Amino acid sequence: MSALVARYRIIICWTALAAIFFAPENALGEAAQPDSQPLTMVARPSLAPDRSAVVFAFQTNRNHWRLGIVKLAAKTQPMLIIPLPAFEWLDPAISPDGNVLTAVSFCAGDACPTEALHHNIWKFSLQRPDPGQQITRPDPAIRRRSPIFSTDGQEIAWVTETIAPPANRRTTVKQIVVHRQGAEHILETYQSIASDLRASPVMFVDISFAGVFARDHFQFVGRTLEGVLATADGGQLRPKPAAWVLFALDGTKLHADRVLEASALAIPRTGTGYIYLRPVDSANPFNPTRFEIREVKGNEDRLRLTFSGRYVRDISVSDNFELISFAAERGSSGVHSIWTHRSGDPAAVDLDIPERVRASAR
Repeated sequence: MSALVARYRIIICWTALAAIFFAPENALGEAAQPDSQPLTMVARPSLAPDRSAVVFAFQTNRNHWRLGIVKLAAKTQPMLIIPLPAFEWLDPAISPDGNVLTAVSFCAGDACPTEALHHNIWKFSLQRPDPGQQITRPDPAIRRRSPIFSTDGQEIAWVTETIAPPANRRTTVKQIVVHRQGAEHILETYQSIASDLRASPVMFVDISFAGVFARDHFQFVGRTLEGVLATADGGQLRPKPAAWVLFALDGTKLHADRVLEASALAIPRTGTGYIYLRPVDSANPFNPTRFEIREVKGNEDRLRLTFSGRYVRDISVSDNFELISFAAERGSSGVHSIWTHRSGDPAAVDLDIPERVRASAR
């Protein structure tokens, strides 16, 4: 009975969410669920296709991840806490038409429903009351992350990681999976074996879906083993910046001449160019607080924004490069927020997420 009551509560909350998400901006926050806990972390901002809002994961002292939405035109309104089942939620993304949300859930422990254990991909309608659809089956050996919609919004692709320890070595198998017509299809498989670097021609330490997914065109961002090796200098190990490269589905480098020493990279759905985030704080390589956000179109690589005094990560870009969003610490306080920058503006704008959380509690 309690599960049924919870489902009805979620439907009621989603009714409010749909009304707010598509309502005039002064309605934002009227049905926001209160949260008196201080905000401690935000991550993975994702812009709505029409650039009207940003969805992101956040964490308070409750110590679990939830999803929030802020309408960018509503500068003083509280954020909306998206009503979802009581799991951990990460990696949100909105469909190209703005009607569907996808995200990753994580649930563990005795209180977790068996069908929702571990990492799973869900999708929710933003147009009508919807308890959500879990489109994957639980598997304790698989970590799923970074779901993205195809350019037509009909399919969802994501990255899976499976760690299998053979007799003498640790193998990480990474796959790109697509959910098509109600079933999962493996598009490509890569593996890296820590004790044998010759095991695979493409040895990805990380795969990021910062990018483009269509039936006839697929590109993603990968970080290979070479990109995370440390170099010895005077007996001290110095971190080598993560080297990200654009790849096609078969592992072919799309820009073989360009290896980006970047901490984050985002590709618009059009696939024309990309945005990347580069630390430029040579005095503090382990915890940089000065970054460049650069914009690449064709052969032109230009400075978009210099951001100082805060640690920056997790960047998102709109299709026309007009708007970017990113997560950053607010000074030395350790409190995080979401920032946006419009092309041509002199500075980025702090969306003041911590204050919006406090406003939701009032």
